[in-house]
Amino acid sequence: TGAPLGLGQDRQRGPLHGPVTGWNNAFFIDAKGRPDIGELRVRAWIKGHPGITITNINSPSVQVGGIGVYGKAWGTTVGHRIVDGQKENIRAVYVRDGKVVRTSKKLGSGKPIQGLMLVGRGPGAEALAALKVGQPVKVRWTFKDRPRVAITGNKFLIEDGVVKVVDDRELHPRTAIGYNRASKTLLILVVDGRQKFSRGNTMVELATKMIELGADEALNLDGGGSSTMMALGKKGFFRLVNKPSDGRPRSVPNGLEILYRKPRS
Repeated sequence: TGAPLGLGQDRQRGPLHGPVTGWNNAFFIDAKGRPDIGELRVRAWIKGHPGITITNINSPSVQVGGIGVYGKAWGTTVGHRIVDGQKENIRAVYVRDGKVVRTSKKLGSGKPIQGLMLVGRGPGAEALAALKVGQPVKVRWTFKDRPRVAITGNKFLIEDGVVKVVDDRELHPRTAIGYNRASKTLLILVVDGRQKFSRGNTMVELATKMIELGADEALNLDGGGSSTMMALGKKGFFRLVNKPSDGRPRSVPNGLEILYRKPRS
């Protein structure tokens, strides 16, 4: 479905997406405005229904036995793609203004989600059958420690100055983010690859480069053709500053924007 696998928190819009378990290695700005790298967890629940366990929010798909919640941030419905093509033993519950307005064993597509859509597979679908039309339903979710901004990757490259990845000899374009605690410096690195002028990096090479740049902590973000860096040019337009391996920027579902404000003299 093209959605991010991990969790995401936007400064303006709040928590956008995330699984309750998995893909929780994150770069984040904490509640006090400090950057950090570590594990983040999603907590999600339906008030008054402890027997209904939510497994993900606005995630690419609902796992077998799980229950996913989809809202305005998701956009439009995508039919059975959200359950990996499964047609039997599924259920969707539509909530608007805090009440169930419809339940269905089929999933439509191409319609904007108004309110919330709860989707269950297998035991998740059976649990959702307890919700009836007209019944009050309040869904809540939050990230642990309530970060201001968050984006997840798959592997920690460096923890407390120690390389945490094992060299797998795979060369790819890479994207990494790191932090130097002493200098309070944020480090963002994109390495081109799969091209004549650049072969890319292994994970250990990427971690080593981040240490050379001064990172005490570092996280690997999505690489390959998704490794893209844009910068604001002198005329106020964004320009591509690396050379993506696809030959052009790939459509990716999430990213990190850094805004710079010149300090007062």
